[in-house]
Amino acid sequence: EYKVEGLNKCDEGLQTAIHNTIKLEGGKVEKEGLIELFWNNYNGWEVGQYEIWRKLDGAADYELLHVNQGNITNYSGNHGEDGFNHLLRVKAKKKDEDIDSWSNEIELTFDNLIEIPNVFTPTGDDKNEYFIIPTIHLYPDNQLNIYNSWGEVVYKSRNYKNDWKANGLASGVYYYSLYLKQSNKIMKGWVQVMR
Repeated sequence: EYKVEGLNKCDEGLQTAIHNTIKLEGGKVEKEGLIELFWNNYNGWEVGQYEIWRKLDGAADYELLHVNQGNITNYSGNHGEDGFNHLLRVKAKKKDEDIDSWSNEIELTFDNLIEIPNVFTPTGDDKNEYFIIPTIHLYPDNQLNIYNSWGEVVYKSRNYKNDWKANGLASGVYYYSLYLKQSNKIMKGWVQVMR
C-alpha cells in the first residue's frame, strides 16, 4: 500500500487516498500447456478492466494476451505451445478514464518437449489424417526424413509443417529421423500408417 503526502504553498498538509499495487502470482501445468495467473484487486480507483500482457521468447515489447472485467482477478489459458519463455504482467485500467497501474512481472518457462506420435490414420475421414508433431512450430529449423523398411527415403521435409499424409504409401510401419537444429538433437523412431 502507498499514499503520497506533501504540503501546498500555504504549508497545509495534503495526501492522496491509500492505493495498493497489484501483486501478480501464477504457475503452469507443463503437460497441458496451461498458464494460471491470479492477483489482488487494485485499490485506489474503480477498475474497469484488467489486461494480461506478455513478452514471449525474448520479444522486445509486451503484447496484449487477454482482457478481464474489473471484478475478475484470475486468468487461465492454454498458451504453453506459443513459446518457451513467457514474461507476464497485469495492467489495471481505471473505469472511464485513461489511467492505469501495472503489476510486477513473473516468468513462466515451458520445456515444450517434442513428443512424436507413433500412429496416424490417413483414411479420408478428416480425423488423424496427418503425421502431427505437436510443438514442431517452435523448432522451425528442422529436417524430417521418413524411411520405409528397406531404408529408402519415402518423404523428406525441411521445416516440417505437420503436412505429411503418406500419400501413395501403403499401410505399415515407417521410420523417421527428425533433426532439430535449435537443440542440435536427432530424434529417431517409428510411425505406423493405418489406412
